[in-house]
Amino acid sequence: MRKKFGKLDKAQQAKVERAYHEIDPCAFDEIMSKAKKFAPEVVRLPGNMVEVLKALARLQGEREYQTMIRRWIAERLRQEARLARQLTKISAKGLASVLRGRTSG
Repeated sequence: MRKKFGKLDKAQQAKVERAYHEIDPCAFDEIMSKAKKFAPEVVRLPGNMVEVLKALARLQGEREYQTMIRRWIAERLRQEARLARQLTKISAKGLASVLRGRTSG
């Protein structure tokens, strides 16, 4: 749901809650298995930096600055991975394997 639950009026909240409680557990498991997985990591930023990021996001037509930051990080990761592959001459799959091993410990 695009809107936050707390921003819905009482009738809409009740409707969402009823639908949630009426869902079949097997269907719920299937829905959740298809959901995007996010790591609950937090990066603390100074308030003035957040304000600048929010302003930049608005200028770029983004609703939330976090979306813009995720896009920036994804772009940078692709650049860094491409550079690392060129430097090490290993496949993308091999590089991903190495990086997973480095970050899982």
